[in-house]
Amino acid sequence: GNHISEATWPTAIRTVCFEIITQPLWPSGDSTPKLGISKVEWLGTTIDNAFGLLVDVVVHFFNIPSVANFLPDVLTLITKVAKEDQRECIRTAIGNFRKLVTSLSGT
Repeated sequence: GNHISEATWPTAIRTVCFEIITQPLWPSGDSTPKLGISKVEWLGTTIDNAFGLLVDVVVHFFNIPSVANFLPDVLTLITKVAKEDQRECIRTAIGNFRKLVTSLSGT
């Protein structure tokens, strides 16, 4: 990550992490033949992993200004996901908010 140019970070973060998290969370109904898994299972894996990756990148490379500039967007995204009507979304958002705050505060 330290070898990625500062100008590349915004595109990488938006393209990889934000796109996964901000996709419509699920088609109507509780399962879909294409995925073959329940909505709760999908939320528990996809959203949790994408959010974890996003928070890890922001925390690890926070000293790079273009990464630090994403903090307001990350906090907005955490708030949006926490307002979803799914327990997994709320759990993931709160857990990653806690991770972000404790990591950046050094505690």
